[in-house]
Amino acid sequence: MRAWMLILGAGLLITAGMGTVRWRAELVRASEAEAAARRLPRVDVPPGYVSSGACRACHPDQYRSWFESHHRQMTRPATPESVQAPFSGEVVLHGDRYALERRGDEFWMDVPEPSSRGDARASLRVAMVTGSHHMQAFWFHTPTNNQLYLAPLTWLVEEKQWVTRPDVFLTPSLAPGARPTPQVWNTSCIECHATAGRPRPRRDSVSGVDYADTRVLELGIACESCHGPGAAHVAANQLPSRRYELHASGAPDPTIVNPARLPAPTSALVCGACHAIARFADMADAFENGHAFRPGDAADPSRILLRPRRWDATPALRDAVLRENPRFAEMSFWADGIPRVSGRDYSSLVESKCFEGGKLACTTCHSMHAAPTTDQLKPGMDGDGACLPCHQELGKDIPAHTRHQASSEGSRCMSCHMPYTTYGLLKGIRSHTIASPSARESLEAGRPNACNLCHLDRSLAWTAAELTRLFGQPAVEAPGDVAAGVDWALRGNAGMRAVVAFAFGQPAAQATSGTGWMARILAELLDDPYPAVRAVAARSLRSLPGHGDLVYDYVAPPAERRAARGRVLSRWRAPAGARPELPLDAARIEDLLRRRDDRRVDLAE
Repeated sequence: MRAWMLILGAGLLITAGMGTVRWRAELVRASEAEAAARRLPRVDVPPGYVSSGACRACHPDQYRSWFESHHRQMTRPATPESVQAPFSGEVVLHGDRYALERRGDEFWMDVPEPSSRGDARASLRVAMVTGSHHMQAFWFHTPTNNQLYLAPLTWLVEEKQWVTRPDVFLTPSLAPGARPTPQVWNTSCIECHATAGRPRPRRDSVSGVDYADTRVLELGIACESCHGPGAAHVAANQLPSRRYELHASGAPDPTIVNPARLPAPTSALVCGACHAIARFADMADAFENGHAFRPGDAADPSRILLRPRRWDATPALRDAVLRENPRFAEMSFWADGIPRVSGRDYSSLVESKCFEGGKLACTTCHSMHAAPTTDQLKPGMDGDGACLPCHQELGKDIPAHTRHQASSEGSRCMSCHMPYTTYGLLKGIRSHTIASPSARESLEAGRPNACNLCHLDRSLAWTAAELTRLFGQPAVEAPGDVAAGVDWALRGNAGMRAVVAFAFGQPAAQATSGTGWMARILAELLDDPYPAVRAVAARSLRSLPGHGDLVYDYVAPPAERRAARGRVLSRWRAPAGARPELPLDAARIEDLLRRRDDRRVDLAE
């Protein structure tokens, strides 16, 4: 009996010991998780704010639609729910190796240490993720400070592919072994990727190490980003009777901002607080206190909208901006001052006559709560219904206005007046500068016109003549020896090549121009110097008959890309009866490629 008691006692001690070990291990893991959470931007509720959780009880439908939106998911802590990429094994890109690992609910990446000046590497825990439906970028702290550095790898959601960060922007490839300039979320992204963000950069007076005392109301774009501080609204609506009276009357509630009820220019400015090309008038104040604009303000008190079209009226501002970055204008605008980069639709909209009339706002076509999460277009606003309410006379006889059949793409308002001349997210995006097509804009600004983005097989001279014949535009002398789509794709600069490569994949352009010749041109872009151009070209190629099974990796080594080009060319055959302005022979194509505009392009998405 005594022996059994000793054995039992020993077993209990062992079991208790194992339990203690497990408890201590769990405690360590919990401590690590808590420490990681503490290093994220600190949640701090500024005066007047309440956070989105306070909206849910009274506005459950709006809360649900916001919660499912890409705005809410813009920036989140890295968790199994938010991270879509597989963190396992090793990724080799451009000669660099990256070890990826998931440890329980944590995600780790072995990378070059971003805060070091040498070749040091570190295994770093991913703290935060940006993006949810096109691509995901990852942020981590370093062992030396709590600033959030951009990870060198990005996950393409649709393609299910790891690429390096420079591969997703329209910028030249990095040289082998080169390191991109470290990007810090706290000072470069917080303005629009968080709610009530205050960067608060600091420097330790003893060690000289930079760190951040960053504060946010919420990560991502939350209710009060668009509706303004909600504390007064919550306090005023504690009584159900007030809520019922307001609802029954249909009157606006003066304690909160509803952008849909604001005058159009003021309403658009709510979106323009982020979707614009602007600079803070006082950067030090913005870093310390955040963006001073509040929804409902008739003007932004802290930021200056940058409009090259009007720079002659503000020479001091122009000179100051160009001193800081001599290439600023070309990184964001076409030569005529029309924005060319994604996410800056307010800057594009303000250059439109429709906006100058004081009736058009972002909420005219878009809705956060009553539209699909992608594009957020209201029902009926993805076609002519967006324009005809204000242009009812034109709607009575559309062909008389468009000179195209009513059922054709040429009779769609947005096809002609909002073409895909903006670039971003590895695709073309509709311009929000609403204007009529013009051959002159292509000659003088280097910006593709709507006509030639559909009639890719026609020359610029043909378009100029048609615009004169059909619409009475002043005659313009333009090149007529080669199709504009071919010329832009082979001889244009990288930004032009990306936009035109996207046009090659559009059903309307394929139906109008024919597809038999397109693979010959797109094949040349598979070996373009710019990764983004290659990615767009490959996607368009796969949309062509006979090329849907294209095997091609746009970040593969040059030899593999050239081999893919060769396979496309061997499959392609010159179509019978090709128009003479299409240079399908090797000699003319080589001539256009030799004359390609190779000036550096960096589009600042």
